[in-house]
Amino acid sequence: MSWIKPITDRTIEDVDFARRNPWSLDNLKGAFNSSDMNRISGNILYYIQYPLHWEEYLKTNWKGNDSTIPDIPRERDFIDLVTALTYLRGGYFNLTLPSVPELPYNTYEKINIIETILENISRYIQNSIMGRTTIAFELGGDDFE
Repeated sequence: MSWIKPITDRTIEDVDFARRNPWSLDNLKGAFNSSDMNRISGNILYYIQYPLHWEEYLKTNWKGNDSTIPDIPRERDFIDLVTALTYLRGGYFNLTLPSVPELPYNTYEKINIIETILENISRYIQNSIMGRTTIAFELGGDDFE
């Protein structure tokens, strides 16, 4: 599984475009569908897998990012998403992150917040990995995996 860049810049114009052009394949940022849910779920799973001590969480709680998410996500899909995102966000207590929005996820602003949380966690982890690798190199240590 790989990281997919979050979409954090949805606007009311994107929503209006999606409403006026429901069958368009262009600029679907304003319509939340299974591709958005799968990207968000996949990004959550990508970083929940990162710390090994979260394996137990995955075994008992994770239901997201499966092939059963329909074109229009169900309430259960959103509940799974908020549960996993809240768990992931809690692991990064030293970051200044927005709170996980409350359900329902029925505005573009709430979806932007969700993907902003993921983007900030990704940026933090990537900077941490690069920083540790640089320090190890400068001190003559081994690279970190």
